[in-house]
Amino acid sequence: MDFGKRSDLDGVSFALPTDAPATTRCLASATPPPPEDAPWLRMGAPAWARRDWLGSLYPAGTPPARFLERYAERLPAIELNATFYREPNEATIASWVKDTPPSFRFCPKFPRPITHDLGLREEALPRAFAFHALMSGLGPRLGPYLLQLPPTFAPRHAAALARFVAGFPGPLAVEFRHPDWFVGQQLQPLALRALGKSPNAGTVITDVAGRRDVCHATLTTPTAFVRFVGNALHPSDEARTAVWLDRLMAWRSAGLHTAYWFVHQPDDRLAPELLDRAAALAQGRGLTTGVVRARQLSLL
Repeated sequence: MDFGKRSDLDGVSFALPTDAPATTRCLASATPPPPEDAPWLRMGAPAWARRDWLGSLYPAGTPPARFLERYAERLPAIELNATFYREPNEATIASWVKDTPPSFRFCPKFPRPITHDLGLREEALPRAFAFHALMSGLGPRLGPYLLQLPPTFAPRHAAALARFVAGFPGPLAVEFRHPDWFVGQQLQPLALRALGKSPNAGTVITDVAGRRDVCHATLTTPTAFVRFVGNALHPSDEARTAVWLDRLMAWRSAGLHTAYWFVHQPDDRLAPELLDRAAALAQGRGLTTGVVRARQLSLL
């Protein structure tokens, strides 16, 4: 992920902000979490079709046709970035269903024409409905949709966002990027009012070195969606991960239902190693993540 990328980490404070008032209200009013067929904390990566994960996430010699199957054996969710560039067909979705257990979750990113080309204008909704109808073929494997707003999508477009949120039938995780959506490290009220048009409209929290405002600790639904951008296994990656686990546990105690925690790296070849470390840190806190660690795999 290039957004917010910064190679020089000197002077960067990775401290998480205190919870926004909206977060406290959201979790306090949440109904008890429903019974799940998988852990409430779901970790994952942004892709599975990576040959450079052979020998790390996948056993050496795994053919590409079995990458998703192997991915789902190790990780319980995926941030499905591929749908931003190209929509799958029904046969492809059927193959994804075949290769994953019902407890697995796909979190598809909205296609670029909807978010970036049409900018959520009125004519974007029919495209979004068609995309939702297609992705509904995943059945119980369908997680929240990642609605990534382009950096040019400013608060002056709030009405378009509110209309889209109100009209879309599926669960959303909205990533704001234009700096004017933020006051310090909180989402400004205009963003909250737009998301308030639907009880299914949540936020994306992006933890990245070069844009600390987008790490805003603001929840509008009892589902957390965190895009964690590491720095090539710099020591801060593991320290930040530990802090995030503690925050997610605190949110869970306060009423959180589910957390998605997706790892990005400047070179995603390194993502499996950080996920393995994250699972170890979670295990040390008594958390089940659904991640099958490399050490566990060697014992099978």
